[in-house]
Amino acid sequence: GYTILTTTGCNARCFYCYEKGRRRIPMTDRTARKAAEFILRNSPGEKIRFRWFGGEPLYNKRVISLICGLLRDAKADYASTMVSNGYLFDDETIAEAVGLWNLKKVQITLDGTEEVYNRSKAFIQAEGSPYRRVLENISRLLQAGIRVNVRLNIDRHNADDLFDLADILIAKYGGNELFTVYSHALFETGTAESAVSHTEAQRRDLFETRMRLQEKLRRGKITVDHKLPDKLKLHRCMADCDTSIVILPDGHLGKCEHFSDNHWFGDLDSAA
Repeated sequence: GYTILTTTGCNARCFYCYEKGRRRIPMTDRTARKAAEFILRNSPGEKIRFRWFGGEPLYNKRVISLICGLLRDAKADYASTMVSNGYLFDDETIAEAVGLWNLKKVQITLDGTEEVYNRSKAFIQAEGSPYRRVLENISRLLQAGIRVNVRLNIDRHNADDLFDLADILIAKYGGNELFTVYSHALFETGTAESAVSHTEAQRRDLFETRMRLQEKLRRGKITVDHKLPDKLKLHRCMADCDTSIVILPDGHLGKCEHFSDNHWFGDLDSAA
């Protein structure tokens, strides 16, 4: 599979973003064409799977269409997923996602109910309430047959509020087989502030709160029950998987989107 960063730019300013301070680089049309050629050359006759990533991948959706158009013209078998904040979707983009990108699933992060969410995301050049717009876009995606997996980033600043958000999501999307939710504790990879300020007791309290939230989501039938695997995992993450490649906006090739600034093994110009 290929994780493609269309850009490292973003329309949100999340306080916990691990990409804070990184260079803002959009992928050019020239690099996108090279990426498509690289993928076709290295995946002949195979099912090609993409994950569009950023920044916010829709901040540079032009290259998504360019890459997918080239693969379609080559009669390649491809499908994609996306990690997005969900704000930039509209009817035209969703139609293109279905018809050209073959988009199957989108992961969207919600940090709380309206006031908490809008403050946490701090969107630039936003019109109206971003929270309401993102919920509307989730509904649009579901109506188009695209799966939506919502990630709830939980920390001490929003833990209680996420229980209210869970009620809203259960009422709005409960029973929709295309809609799922899971939670993620920010302190695991979070900001320096949260990493320093969490005592062991606070970490334990947040873990217990997260487990209660997961149980609420389970009872509301909007989360996936995790079961013990029936076989050993061969790969811990994408970085130790031979079939996983990250294509960065400037054409560098890496193994993990979390280390996109300087951990590379090559580039599109030199790759076979």
